[in-house]
Amino acid sequence: MRNTGNVEVHKDNEVITVYFPIHPVSHFLTKSTIERFNLTVNRESNTHKILDLISRCPQFIDEMEHLELRSHDFINITPERLGFLRDFSTLIAVMISFICIFFYKYDYVNQPDGSRDLAPVINEGPQIIMNNLGYL
Repeated sequence: MRNTGNVEVHKDNEVITVYFPIHPVSHFLTKSTIERFNLTVNRESNTHKILDLISRCPQFIDEMEHLELRSHDFINITPERLGFLRDFSTLIAVMISFICIFFYKYDYVNQPDGSRDLAPVINEGPQIIMNNLGYL
């Protein structure tokens, strides 16, 4: 990772290269935030672009500082891992739902008082699978 950047400034038919420091925390800005900024930045003029950047700086700084703090955690929870966990939990929920849809059935069950009542019944195999998926 680079900790310095540069900009070429054209002034009086002369090109001047200006170097500036890049704070290490700035490397924690996510690609999706950068892409969202690039797609939604006001491009009417250079002034509008700069003003739009300045207005969004507090949000960018909050995100970078938050991700930098999270990078020092014992278990790193990055946006990519969080997305994976979200998708994985959705997949498990869908699997449990399909088991319920295809294997649950209503059957008459004899009650202790001698009456019969409709109750949901599931075979032992799908019940075990569903319980194990629920623990994940």
